[in-house]
Order: sequence, then structure tokens, then C-alpha cells
Amino acid sequence: MELIMDEKNIDIKNQYDSIRKAQDRDGFEKLIKETIEPMIEKEMKKLGKIGLSDETKKLYKEVGGAPHLDGQYTVFGRVYEGLNVIDSIASVKVNKSNRPDEDIIMNIKMIEE
Repeated sequence: MELIMDEKNIDIKNQYDSIRKAQDRDGFEKLIKETIEPMIEKEMKKLGKIGLSDETKKLYKEVGGAPHLDGQYTVFGRVYEGLNVIDSIASVKVNKSNRPDEDIIMNIKMIEE
């Protein structure tokens, strides 16, 4: 997300925001595949890190996830309703470390599938 938030990528951020608000899953997948994945790979190469293999890209596409967040964050659930809450959380003011200025408290209810 830090890469998208960079001022030089404002057009991509605006496109991302528009797709998110429209809940356009196909548009999101296209943006990830055609724009964001190549940006991440380019940045990884700059840092001397190895890019994602085709097998790894396929796995991310099928299972989901965000390579730039792996090892830093944990997925702990699934939202079934109230997606507006996610948008509210995503729009809070953050500091230079991309952390909210104030903690966000969540009430969570477990539902067994």
C-alpha cells in the first residue's frame, strides 16, 4: 500500500480508490495484475530481492493475499456484511509508518462455517 500511496503514483491510488468504492472485483484484479504486481516486482529488484515466480503469482491469484504484506500482517477473518466498516478503517489518518494515528477497536463475532 505504501507504494500506491506515494505521491508519484497518485493516478494509481485514485484508480484503486474508485475501484474499491465501486466494489469492482474484476477491475481490482486487473489493476493488481497489470499495474501493481509489476510495480512491486520493480521495487523488489531495486532492493535486491527476487521477484515472484509464476507459480507464486498463480497462488496469490487463486488463494489471495498481498506479497508486500506477507510476514508483516495476519488475516484473521472474513467480512460477510458491513463492508462500509472496512472502507471507514481504510480511510483513517495514518502516520509515516502507515499505522493509524489512533487505535481502531473492533468487536468481533465468531461464526462457524
